[in-house]
Amino acid sequence: MPMTIFLDTGFHLRARDGRVLLCWPTDGDPSKNESGDADEEWLSEVQRMMKERVPSLAGVRFDRGACYSGLYEMSPDKHAIVGFAAECANMFLVNGSSGHGVMHSPAIGEIAAAMITGGEPPIDVHQLRPSRFSEGDPVPTTELL
Repeated sequence: MPMTIFLDTGFHLRARDGRVLLCWPTDGDPSKNESGDADEEWLSEVQRMMKERVPSLAGVRFDRGACYSGLYEMSPDKHAIVGFAAECANMFLVNGSSGHGVMHSPAIGEIAAAMITGGEPPIDVHQLRPSRFSEGDPVPTTELL
């Protein structure tokens, strides 16, 4: 089963380790209690979307004990942040890329290593510089999320 993303809501799912992983990035933190467990309202909405979007899963038991939530870190323009922080010359930032970070990490690691050691990165990442937000120059996006 390929990872499937519903662009109107960001709800997505994929098969992993013999289970179906359901994900729904939302604003804020869905862990609204002290224990860090996923909020019940949020989980109910995930279940509703699962049944509506993937009818073949409607009868599958929802394993509440295996549920967790966390922040879906993403930059304001939904693109990675790569470069030295303007406010702290010795701080190099590589963040803000949500789930893409795992997929892009080998290339971003090579880019970061080159930049940190004073070399030229293998590709131009000027658009991903941390200062783009304060400069009013975010990366244009066509993403629907």
